[in-house]
Amino acid sequence: MIVHRNPKSLPRHEYIRMPIRYSSGIRISLLFLPSHITMNNIANKPPLFFQSVVPFDSLAHKNFSVPAQIPDYFFAAKTDIIPLVAAEVTEALRNFALVFIKDPTSPAPTLAALVGTGENENLFVDDQGQWRAGCYVPAWVRRYPFMLARLTPEAQDLSLCFDPTTDLIGEFDEGTELFDGESPTDACKATLSFCEQFEMAGQK
Repeated sequence: MIVHRNPKSLPRHEYIRMPIRYSSGIRISLLFLPSHITMNNIANKPPLFFQSVVPFDSLAHKNFSVPAQIPDYFFAAKTDIIPLVAAEVTEALRNFALVFIKDPTSPAPTLAALVGTGENENLFVDDQGQWRAGCYVPAWVRRYPFMLARLTPEAQDLSLCFDPTTDLIGEFDEGTELFDGESPTDACKATLSFCEQFEMAGQK
């Protein structure tokens, strides 16, 4: 899977292409793109937990970092169903009832974990925003606030994006930096790797 977008229409100083090779042999090219690009295919209905989705901009976001440890899961507290990928079934069955839900964007039903009773309340997130100790945290939750997305309906490639409305990413005095200057750090590469593996698992 190649993660990039054709940069021919962009000013050269606004993007970075960084090839990465993983043990699977899949070659990924990480490209940070200007955030004014409209992602028409997800603009009308962002995915679960996301209020908005924008691609990384190597200039505007070069000082961004993430907390060393996620402070809370309040972003997941108001849902009773969380999508799963097939590889999670064994772990998820230990804690959740599994259901199939109809996804209007897909001809196939979506596998999901039932985490509430239908009242838009996640029973696995407590009043302090902490996930219930010892219980499995679905990959969909662990991925947030990042995702891979196509920037246009016609795009064949995916780009690393994030939710700009969350306090889980931003310019913090302390945290794990995502960039060293304009170059992605190991933490950023690890995020890309996780999102890429998530996308691949979702296609199985």
